[in-house]
Amino acid sequence: MTAPTGLQALPPWCARLCLGVERFLSEQAPAALDRGHLLVAVSAGADSTALARILAALAPRLGVVPVAVHLNHSLRPESPDDDAFCRALARELGMDYRAASRNVRDLAVSQGLGLEDAGRTARYDFFEESLARTGACVVALAHHLDDLAEDQLLRLTRGAGWPALGGMPAWDPARRVLRPLLLTPKAHLRRFLEETGSPWREDPSNADPAFTRNRIRHEVLPLLARENPDYLGRAAELWRQARQDEAHWGRLTAMALAEAARPSAPAASSHAAAPSPAQAERASPCGARHASPLEDAIPGETGFAGPRPADAPDAIGFLPARVLGGATQALRLRLYKRAVESLGPGQPLGAALRRLDEAWLARATGKRIQFPGGKEARVERSGVRFCPAQTRTDVDTSGDQR
Repeated sequence: MTAPTGLQALPPWCARLCLGVERFLSEQAPAALDRGHLLVAVSAGADSTALARILAALAPRLGVVPVAVHLNHSLRPESPDDDAFCRALARELGMDYRAASRNVRDLAVSQGLGLEDAGRTARYDFFEESLARTGACVVALAHHLDDLAEDQLLRLTRGAGWPALGGMPAWDPARRVLRPLLLTPKAHLRRFLEETGSPWREDPSNADPAFTRNRIRHEVLPLLARENPDYLGRAAELWRQARQDEAHWGRLTAMALAEAARPSAPAASSHAAAPSPAQAERASPCGARHASPLEDAIPGETGFAGPRPADAPDAIGFLPARVLGGATQALRLRLYKRAVESLGPGQPLGAALRRLDEAWLARATGKRIQFPGGKEARVERSGVRFCPAQTRTDVDTSGDQR
């Protein structure tokens, strides 16, 4: 027998928290929940337990049917108990339940990954399989505001550029991942569980200092919170500013890439200036929207960030002078980054992007800049060409080829 799960069954403070989550979803992902089933990733921990209960209460208002999904990582002897807890939670909330097991330790060894990376790979593969099998529209994850603050610091230490420094997106359409609690503090989720009398299970690995994220969580964030008790509020503001700038750069990048893909007029000069960024922005429809970056909660982003426009070509082999000539340095760097990334795996470093820009401004025809993943950019008279690196004996492994 299932317990009442609607807003009317909740204490007033908890019902208001749910309504705040609903407002956040309507702002950040209005089209994400437009049909059918919604997968809810549950681990038995406090965060995902709160997420499942909040979405169960909101389901009638959102017009979705939540389905609980759980992946056993096979890392701890108590993992079967987590599975049993999640199954019971789903039964209580009237949700269908799907579970699977993966040997994450074996995956880490076979693919040469750390346990965190292997676990993340296994989870997202499981989510993708579950979406396909259920026909669900999206999978909801329990990342909250404290996770976002940690993510921002991790990105800073790993060299992310702007606006990737703002942290993980609330809605990732490429992977169909939704984070309804992203601006909700963890303390509010704990209060929600306590006021509703909801149990959860603790994962001891969350306190293990061997993991970078745990060191950020337990050592760095408390120091920052002592300096500014509203540090989490500042993290939320940084995230909102990043989303605004992401949309801005997405529009300009999409327009520049569309211009780059347009055939040149026969009589046009190869160095003709493109519209300035200000002109391009004035010409852009104010309602234009583009996809969010394909980022995970712990990214490897190390260059200049910005969303990959949905209408960008699959591979960007050439950026003509008529586009680069009318772009600011900030836009040129993002165009280089997008072109390098379009050729396959391997994150471009910001320093290499700047070296490429210096070579372009100097019109150093023939100059080659190497990028991770066996890719290179070559300065030509008519623009910059991007392609897999050629096998040569005069490659400078510091990043330049002369």
